[in-house]
Amino acid sequence: MNVRALAAAFAAATMSVALVSAPALAEPTKPDVPHEVFSPDGTIKHVEVDPADLPKVPKSLAAAPSRLKQVEINGPSENRIDLVFLGDGYTAAEQTAYGTEIDAAWATMVEREPYKTYRKLFNVWRVEIDSPQSGVSGDPTADVHVDSPLAMTYWCGNTERLLCVDTAKAWEYASALVPGADQLLVQANSSKYGGAGYYTDDVGTFSRNPSSREVVLHELGHSQGDLADEYDYDGPEQYPSTDEPTEVNVTINSTGAKWGVWLGETTPDGGVIGAFEGAKYSRLGIWRPSQDSLMRNLGREFSLVNREKLVQSFYTEADPVDSASTPSGGTHNPAQSLTLQTVDVPLTIKWQVDNVDVPAWDGKKTLTPADFTSTGKSSFALKATVTDSTPMVRNPIFKPDLTQTLTWGVGQTSPTNPTATFTKTFDWGTGFEASVAVKAGSTAVTSWTVEFDVPAGFSINSTWDANRTQTGTHYTFTNKSYNGSINPGQTVTFGLGGAPGNFPGITNCKINGNPCN
Repeated sequence: MNVRALAAAFAAATMSVALVSAPALAEPTKPDVPHEVFSPDGTIKHVEVDPADLPKVPKSLAAAPSRLKQVEINGPSENRIDLVFLGDGYTAAEQTAYGTEIDAAWATMVEREPYKTYRKLFNVWRVEIDSPQSGVSGDPTADVHVDSPLAMTYWCGNTERLLCVDTAKAWEYASALVPGADQLLVQANSSKYGGAGYYTDDVGTFSRNPSSREVVLHELGHSQGDLADEYDYDGPEQYPSTDEPTEVNVTINSTGAKWGVWLGETTPDGGVIGAFEGAKYSRLGIWRPSQDSLMRNLGREFSLVNREKLVQSFYTEADPVDSASTPSGGTHNPAQSLTLQTVDVPLTIKWQVDNVDVPAWDGKKTLTPADFTSTGKSSFALKATVTDSTPMVRNPIFKPDLTQTLTWGVGQTSPTNPTATFTKTFDWGTGFEASVAVKAGSTAVTSWTVEFDVPAGFSINSTWDANRTQTGTHYTFTNKSYNGSINPGQTVTFGLGGAPGNFPGITNCKINGNPCN
């Protein structure tokens, strides 16, 4: 995995923290990379970290016992953001205390928007790893060494509060227990303030010091929202490029047109959305949307522009609909209800029949057989459009990510199912003959049942190559012993005769419970 720096670290009242940028551990020949260090007085210096100095668990250290615990589970992992906490330097006897720490960290995170509104899009896990020793290296001084399972250490690159971790080993533990993990947050068993972010690796580190949770939130702005840093120091005074930055929260256009849909709106981090010069490490020539967001200083809120991008990014990992009782793209039997299971956030649901809106169905998660009958159609194309219409997202570019469309053929045949085709072959006025072709779909058929209704006044009185039963004007035909098995794509035929003539055709035809052609 490639390991990069979270571009900044911030200072608490009497503390300093640095966030790490480093090349991949597997490529130690790369040159040193500059890192940022922020001191309590606001001064900044650069340090160079040799990739060889980054922590790595020695091969001689045996894998530690590990267990998976649930913190908060809100749905299937395939449609949730799996956030995994890991602890380093906690002994077996300290795991209960570690669990309390993680509960508190998650509670802090969901006090902030948009995590507060969208916590139901997350599954949160805790990985317990029994360390042979308590604590992590570099606490309290640089000469302290601890054999911890993830090799966490302060003084990374000779920078005291730069809290590094063996990211490859962290992913190894996490993936073994949560194969679909999306984001890792690693906590050191230390009260010393510190943290780091590896946002291209989706890893953040923090300590038990409550203030270090701010580092995690800032890091998630990078790793989940692809947001730029908004502070205006530690780089060239004049922004060095004439190319528009890719991040949504910085621009070289002094009008702030990039976030024009938000201009003038009161923002939760204070003031209004505008164009404030200074961002992405330069004081001039580049603008940010708000005066002082969490992407500029710790302890703040995300701005409206930041929140919007984070919500959009959540929906690149999760869809509004978890599942449908009949999978989208398939054939739905109108004699059965169709139910959508959605994520637990406010959603709008719109339905269409043959591309025509059905307002009476707005908001319904379940359509019943009576709903289908009310269309007056025996078969039709059905579409559901499920949207999160949150006011947190205004940018039309992001709207499609918050919308999911599902489609079905109601009363139409699926390529996997057999089909039955009724053909009147002869009609002489006082009687008629017909054939029914039963064709297997992409799945072989071992037996078949065809049923349909004939109009009142007509009857079927002879059948060949099928068994026949009758209830009023409803007829059912089943296979003979010799023609029940049909290979994929192959066809068998049975015949019938009836009276009187001028037969208009059949209705309500089904083959093995599914609509016929």
